[in-house]
Amino acid sequence: MAETPVEFGAPKAEALDDGRLDASSFHRNSDPVKAVVDKHVSVAASHVLEVASGTGQHVCNWARLRPECTFWPTDLAPFHIDSINGWRSFFNLTNIRPAHKLDITTEDWCDAAGHPYPPLDAVIGMNILHIAPWTVSEGLFSGAGKALKSGGVLMIYGPFKKAGQHISDSNVQFDQNLRQTDPDWGVRDQDDLDRLAVGAGLTPEAPEPMPANNFTLIYRKT
Repeated sequence: MAETPVEFGAPKAEALDDGRLDASSFHRNSDPVKAVVDKHVSVAASHVLEVASGTGQHVCNWARLRPECTFWPTDLAPFHIDSINGWRSFFNLTNIRPAHKLDITTEDWCDAAGHPYPPLDAVIGMNILHIAPWTVSEGLFSGAGKALKSGGVLMIYGPFKKAGQHISDSNVQFDQNLRQTDPDWGVRDQDDLDRLAVGAGLTPEAPEPMPANNFTLIYRKT
């Protein structure tokens, strides 16, 4: 079954003194997620932006294994910002920029005042689109299309429908629970996201199957 939003750095989770949060989902899927990142993000990558970094555990894991690459973690929630920066300090990672607040529904977020990004090799979003309104999907693709350099990749992890159909009964129930929590939430359809990608100058590539009925969608700027 897909991860529930409350697991990913929920505000009720107990934080350590330095603000670090520990998401159980990270420990379950860190290895398969890393494998997909390694497959699609070049070892020569210089700059990688993660939107909605949550607890910060994924981005810190990537940074520990890719010291030559600079990572840009972001989030909207202050307790997530604290957690990301806490893990960054805990591992003494100099190739991660301090986490900052980012709202990807704002126009031209990739050029947000005070946080100008260099041309990006990759933009990564983990468990974000199904627990956010559709405007977040629109903003993610629009901004990634502008921020990525030629050949750069947008990677989106989570549960998805295909041609309007869920891939499992558990995802049907998960989608219903999401929409009961917030009518603007819900499992997104890959076909709808592909259309956003094409409109932003990104080419859909074959999705990567992931554990627990999830996928990583891959989009390349060509």
